[in-house]
Amino acid sequence: MFSWFKNFKVKSEVSSLVKSVLVSVGDFSDKLAIKFSSKMTDVVWEQHYQLVSGKVYKQPNKFSCAMLVMSTCVLESVDHHETLILARCYESLAKELEVNGELFDFNEVDERIIEKSLANFASSEAKLQNAHNALQQAITAQQEAERKKKEFSERHKSTDWSAHAHLFKGKVGFSKQFQPCSVCGSSTGQTLGVNFICNRCKSDFELSR
Repeated sequence: MFSWFKNFKVKSEVSSLVKSVLVSVGDFSDKLAIKFSSKMTDVVWEQHYQLVSGKVYKQPNKFSCAMLVMSTCVLESVDHHETLILARCYESLAKELEVNGELFDFNEVDERIIEKSLANFASSEAKLQNAHNALQQAITAQQEAERKKKEFSERHKSTDWSAHAHLFKGKVGFSKQFQPCSVCGSSTGQTLGVNFICNRCKSDFELSR
């Protein structure tokens, strides 16, 4: 006879397996992994109760259920960074299935559950690509910001702005004829008083004050 306790035990085992993967592969903290795995296992039980509970069909293996939970995590994640981490966790389970699948005592219910997990992950392909693109853009933006910071630092160190202070007097103007900047030598049409001063040097001088 199917019992509440049996269902609770199965859910706990699945949640525990998901939690261990989140910690070992996804570098989640124990506290966050427990909370997250419990929440998502509940979601899967609500969505696929007849398959995973063992009440209607044969009792499935906790490994196939964990794959379904993890694929659901990827499918429902809304954070780019989190999505990529969860995808890595799912892929670790898929790899384990590929390498040691014959060691698991799977039945026809497990096969249906695994098919659903594969379908979930496949339908997340566009989301994963967007997450990869967003991560790459963030990395590129960070590298560009660091490059500019380093460039400014080097210019700031190599330029004695106090010695050039007399060049930054007067009103800003613009000339149709470009001339070398009085500080760095780059071509510019911007003037400060009687001197040609490029906008970069003007900004650096103001930052150095």
